[in-house]
Amino acid sequence: MVTFVRDHFVPVIVDAYIMGTEVEKRYYGKLLESKDDGYIGTNLLFVAAPSGKFVGYTDNLHELRDVLGQYRRLPESDRKPSLEKYPGGQNPAETPPAPPPGGLTLIVYNTPLERNGEGKLIRAPNQHSIDSWPLEKPMTFNELLWLTREEWRALIPPHPERGREVRVPEPARRRLFQLLGYDWNSANAGLAAFPLREGDLAGHVEEVTPRELRIRLQGYSKVGLPPQGLNSCAHEDYWGCEHLSGELNFRGTLRYDRARQSVLELSIVAFGETATKFDRRTRKSGNPVKRYPTGLVIELASDCPANRTWPVGAEARMKDFGLDYWNMR
Repeated sequence: MVTFVRDHFVPVIVDAYIMGTEVEKRYYGKLLESKDDGYIGTNLLFVAAPSGKFVGYTDNLHELRDVLGQYRRLPESDRKPSLEKYPGGQNPAETPPAPPPGGLTLIVYNTPLERNGEGKLIRAPNQHSIDSWPLEKPMTFNELLWLTREEWRALIPPHPERGREVRVPEPARRRLFQLLGYDWNSANAGLAAFPLREGDLAGHVEEVTPRELRIRLQGYSKVGLPPQGLNSCAHEDYWGCEHLSGELNFRGTLRYDRARQSVLELSIVAFGETATKFDRRTRKSGNPVKRYPTGLVIELASDCPANRTWPVGAEARMKDFGLDYWNMR
């Protein structure tokens, strides 16, 4: 299907929260106008003509071939329209935020986990995603985490020596712990900031050479309610509820190129447990409290278009939740 899309279409990702330039907004408006009910939807794949005419939905190769046939039957005015030129200029408040100058972009992975009948840790099958899509296979979620230049530079001591301690600045720690330090299938990752009960993330210089600096990272986080306090939570909806308790231990490595003054590697693994009254299978809250093994994998994000976007919990999306991405409290 990927090859078919590449050969016959121009793939475009449209964000439903920040639509982009005025020209792009008008194009999307034409799509809505060309649809009978004036609604396209989100989190789906659909085909549109360059003119802005809606062609059809698809989620498999067979349907995609049919939709391509519908497109080819459109008049040339829809397939080869005179396109509006982008004049330039845009309201900064209406454009996606960019990573801070000199900052780092990390990618964070989370897969639902459970223990099988033998007690072995496996990827949890037959889970539902956060939007109730039935899944036959485990889904790995991913989210981006931004660090400012000042934050990651705080991990590089000016005069490094073996054993010296460095600390991850508090705003960056809180961003990681409160937004992502739990089982994402039990809550809405990035949009709900769970209270931080305890937590720390620091490092020690492990190796110093003329070319490279290696730092071993270690820490822990405890967010949400204490596990023993979950039974007192009466919320029935997981959106922003503190019914969750996430407790993780973090271990990682940072490698720094001293000559180029750049980070070569920043990789962290976190593992622990999420306790919650939310049942991932039924998507309902209630007793008894359930405990899910929880793990995160964190690494430098590759420089591809998908990783140049903003985190779900970034500043522009968090205003509605009363949160400050850069100064988490």
